[in-house]
Amino acid sequence: GCESPSTAVTVTVNAIPSAPTATDPAPICEGDATPTLSASGSGTLTWYSDASLTTVIGAGTTLVPSSSVVDNTTAGTYTVYVTSTELSCESPATAVTVTVNTEPSAPTASDPAPICEGDATPTLTATGAGTLNWYSDAALMNLESTGASYTPGSTVVDNNTAGSYTVYVTDNISGCEGPATAVTVTVNAIPSSPVASDPSPICENETIPTLTASASGTIRWYSDAALTTLESTGASYTPGNTVVDNTTAGTYTVYVTNTVSGCESPSTAVTVTVNAIPSAPSATSPGAICEGDATPTLTATGSGTLTWYSDAALTTVIGAGTTLVPSSSVVDNTTAGTYT
Repeated sequence: GCESPSTAVTVTVNAIPSAPTATDPAPICEGDATPTLSASGSGTLTWYSDASLTTVIGAGTTLVPSSSVVDNTTAGTYTVYVTSTELSCESPATAVTVTVNTEPSAPTASDPAPICEGDATPTLTATGAGTLNWYSDAALMNLESTGASYTPGSTVVDNNTAGSYTVYVTDNISGCEGPATAVTVTVNAIPSSPVASDPSPICENETIPTLTASASGTIRWYSDAALTTLESTGASYTPGNTVVDNTTAGTYTVYVTNTVSGCESPSTAVTVTVNAIPSAPSATSPGAICEGDATPTLTATGSGTLTWYSDAALTTVIGAGTTLVPSSSVVDNTTAGTYT
């Protein structure tokens, strides 16, 4: 029935610390470095890979998750958990999420048709799932334009100088830029004009001459200087009488060009000259002579060079000039007859 003096026994109940303060890092793209995570709290910070807080993956105010926790090569959302411990009491966890965004595929784009020096630079087009970026260099340092279409300036594609010019287009989704697609603009040179010369002049009603030219590519013949009416192709061309009227004196010009890789040269002009047929000379028959008399001198006048023949077919030349004394083989002055 007797009670001793008392002994005091104290039970201390420690407070649960607050959950650490931490924020999600900015999203990364597949292949980017895994970001360093950071948190702050009043006690010792512990990082876990699971919400049940059974697998410790680090301690301290910062953590770079390993690839088994955050796979930076595979798109997805990866969550780790951080707690604060004071006086053996562990706080609730704060979740920190690392977002790995997909790297988009390269855009779909094709090379435009080649152009010729001096032609307008073509507008390039591409398709992709996000924002399209156009660059003038393979290192993707010089951004020229954004959008589904892009017309390069002369500093990127010099449309006045033959060559191949390449630009690069990428697709950008959620801040992730995919591999580039190369698009090449080919500028072909304007070829040299064909080599061609004027044919010898012809006379009215003579056969129209065949014209010839030489060049490195396809030769085209036109009837107009504007090169709108194509008459023929090939190294030789005989104009029809709608192009060269061989019945009417005048000069008739056709134009020949050289085409290589779809580019047409300046034209070379070729002129066919059709000369008029002159009027027949004026001449009168001399008075009749007697056998044994001297053969008379014949005279004629005309606008050009006079030529004398002994036959109506004009095959045998017997003299030239305004006068002629026919030989005895042409006019036999010893034998009566009519000689023309």
